[in-house]
Amino acid sequence: MTPKWCYRLVLISLVLRVMGGCWVAFVALEYTRYYVLNDLAELDLLRVLTGSPQFAIQAFLFPFLGVLSDRVSRKKLILASSVALSASAWLMTVVPSVEIYVFTKVLALVADIGGPIRDAMLRDIFSADEWELQDGGVTGLKARLAIVGQMGFGFAMAIGMAVMKLGEIGVGLPNEYTVHKEDCGSHHCIQPGHFSWDGPWAVDGSLRLLMLMGSVTLSIETLLIALAFPETIKPELRTSTRKLVMQNWRVIQPWNNLRVFATHELRFLMSIRTLGYMIAAGGGSVYMSFYQRFEFDTFTMMTHTVLAGTATWLTTLAVPKLVVRWGDMRGVWIPAVVITLLYGLACGFTPADHGYLVYIIWPLLGGPSFALNGFAPDLLAKLVPADVQGTFQTSKSFLYRLSQAIFMWPWNQLYMHTKMFAYPMDATALWVSLLFGVGMLALTCYACRHDPCNAIKNGRALEAFLASDYAKSSWYQKHTAEDVHEPETASASGGQQIEMLQYTAALSRQVSKQSKHSSASKRKHDTTDVEHSQVSSQAEMPEAQGSAYAALVSAEDGQQQQTAKPQDIPQDADSVQGPTFNGLSQELEEKYQTTVKRLKQQLQQEQKQAAKMRAIADRQFSEPSELEAFFLECVDQVKSEITERRKMALEQNKALRAGGEVKARGYPEALPPHLAKLAQAPTLDDFTVTDRRKVVELLLSSEHVLQFLYDKLFPPESSAQ
Repeated sequence: MTPKWCYRLVLISLVLRVMGGCWVAFVALEYTRYYVLNDLAELDLLRVLTGSPQFAIQAFLFPFLGVLSDRVSRKKLILASSVALSASAWLMTVVPSVEIYVFTKVLALVADIGGPIRDAMLRDIFSADEWELQDGGVTGLKARLAIVGQMGFGFAMAIGMAVMKLGEIGVGLPNEYTVHKEDCGSHHCIQPGHFSWDGPWAVDGSLRLLMLMGSVTLSIETLLIALAFPETIKPELRTSTRKLVMQNWRVIQPWNNLRVFATHELRFLMSIRTLGYMIAAGGGSVYMSFYQRFEFDTFTMMTHTVLAGTATWLTTLAVPKLVVRWGDMRGVWIPAVVITLLYGLACGFTPADHGYLVYIIWPLLGGPSFALNGFAPDLLAKLVPADVQGTFQTSKSFLYRLSQAIFMWPWNQLYMHTKMFAYPMDATALWVSLLFGVGMLALTCYACRHDPCNAIKNGRALEAFLASDYAKSSWYQKHTAEDVHEPETASASGGQQIEMLQYTAALSRQVSKQSKHSSASKRKHDTTDVEHSQVSSQAEMPEAQGSAYAALVSAEDGQQQQTAKPQDIPQDADSVQGPTFNGLSQELEEKYQTTVKRLKQQLQQEQKQAAKMRAIADRQFSEPSELEAFFLECVDQVKSEITERRKMALEQNKALRAGGEVKARGYPEALPPHLAKLAQAPTLDDFTVTDRRKVVELLLSSEHVLQFLYDKLFPPESSAQ
């Protein structure tokens, strides 16, 4: 399957998941109060009692699942997540109860892994340039995905609101909680053991109807994943779960995955995100303190959400341009924190009898804050290689889930002990979260001093990561696309052959360089080059002798180790034959002399072979070959595209200057330096990463080039074989 089709499947899956999740989520509060538990305080306590252990287990489970997603299968984990999510929706629709509510938290252990693994799958679909740089990189990419998702969200909200509104005017099913709210008990509306107002299972109203619609939609998305989604992990990276655990059980502890934050920059940025996770742990309690002040019905909350969603959609459209213009830190991070603080202040100071102000606050401040905070973590994804995206995403989840597990209790107790306070301190949980937000803003401003924006634009986003100790570790090298083979120990004779091949290869490279230099200078000083090559070869001889002798001694002592490096051997021939070797047996000396004699013969053969290669190179480089000519044509074609691009930019700038400035009389118009450069002919230094890739694409578009590469990679067998 092509990446294009895979991307389309991701979009379809996203829309289905958003629509189903929308219908389930926006009736969840009143549906739970009607069918499961009516008391808000008890409901929030149940949420914390089940949610805190759930997040604690997820914190230690997700990093292991992240490694599985990088090395075993992404599709299987995404499918398991979708199955668990749709099963939770169906259980709450068919047999809602406190026991089923607790069981859905168990299913959430697997259902919640889908988000991080989907993000890792996206990295597999797109190239490095698209992920890091083009149109805002992953931030712009996910913004475009969010635009499609929000369109599906808007469509689902329109249908949901229509169902609710038609029920209110008597055309369809009414909101069952609104109808029976006055008759509900303090703890339950539907008595335990019953599944409708009359007892047996039935569709009492629009809440259950929307739950049914959401469950069906989520099931369709599950079938789409099972039948159409491809596996995006490279075949050479895939392994079995058993093999992965058996080989790495010592290093797959969840806290070890935090090593993926390998640079100081990643660790500092993740610290800011972790502070945000601590605030998010109180999200439920903060919302409860806001909700109890007004107690809006489901249709009103849907209206608020539609207005905020519209603002979110418009903000999402601007995110790629913000990132391209100012980078992630200044374009997304700082505005997200500032707008969120203003949003919290506005909500905290809204009195109970002024609920209509929510129609202004949510679209004006809530929508933009939701959008920008959603895209803030994508900066970190640009600074991590593709091969460990699953590990990175689930490491983030580890910190998020651990924060939820630890800090949900303090937030819940804060809400429980302050909910009876008078306005505005009835929202004490909100005020405390704003204090944390101020600290988050200060840290974000400090992080801007080391903004990675320029490194990302220059294609150096991964340099710091690849230079880190984590990238050099055996774990990373064993589980990335670059296979690292440990050097094998060799016997004395094997060490001699390895050293001989190393030196002959070095001499061959040296002679090849000399042949190119000879061709460039029109084959002058040939005799001098040959003599220089011979002298260089003789100068290398003592090093080769010393290396071979070290291998012999190692073999005699029964040690199987690598032969000494040439730079560790004395380069003076007299020192090699000096007191260091006194007292050795005659047999070893004979072996040494035999080895040196054989190496001398082989070096002489290599010198002859190098002379032949130089003669061939002289003939080859006297005039460009057909492939070289085609390569130059590709370069010239890209240069012409750069020229056209510059010409258009220059004309636009001149038009802007003509419209905004008045040319002084009697003086010629002079272009600024950055515009003068646009008028010059492009050189190879002006090629961007995209331009260089364009040259390669043009080069590989030739069938002749592909055939040439194929013959080099898979040489035809000789007739004798």
